Amino acid sequence: MNIPTTLARRPLVRYLAGIALCAIGGGVGAGVAAAFGSASPVGLLVTAAGGAFSMLVVAVASILWWNALDEAAQEAHKWAWWWGSTGGVAVGGVVLITLVTATREGPLPAILSGDPITVLINGVSALALFQVIGYALAWAGWWLARR
Repeated sequence: MNIPTTLARRPLVRYLAGIALCAIGGGVGAGVAAAFGSASPVGLLVTAAGGAFSMLVVAVASILWWNALDEAAQEAHKWAWWWGSTGGVAVGGVVLITLVTATREGPLPAILSGDPITVLINGVSALALFQVIGYALAWAGWWLARR
C-alpha cells in the first residue's frame, strides 16, 4: 500500500497526518527552546532555531496538504481566507479599539491588563483568533452556498 495514495483517498487521514506532523514539529521546537533557551544570546539563538524548525515543519506539512487538495477545495480555502480573515480582523479591530477607548476611565478587562508585552501578545492573539473564526465561517458558507 502506497502511503501517498492512501492519504489522497482519505482526506481525514491526510488532515490528521498533517496535524500530527505540525504537532511533532512544534513539540520539538518548544522542547529545544525549553531545554536550551535562556536570556543569553546563545539561548535566544537556540530558541530562534527551534522556532524556525517548527515553522519549517509546518510549512512542509501545509504544502503537502495543499497539493493534495482538488481545485474546488483550494478555491474554497483561498476565498475563505481572503474574506473571512479580513472580516475577522475588521471585527476584532473594532472590538479591541472599543475595549481600549471604553476603559480609559474604568477597570481594564483581563486582555488589556498586565505589562505592555503581555497586552501586545494578548491583542495579537485575539486578532489571530478573530481571523481563524472568520475564515471558518466563510469556508463553511462557501461550501454551503455551493451544495
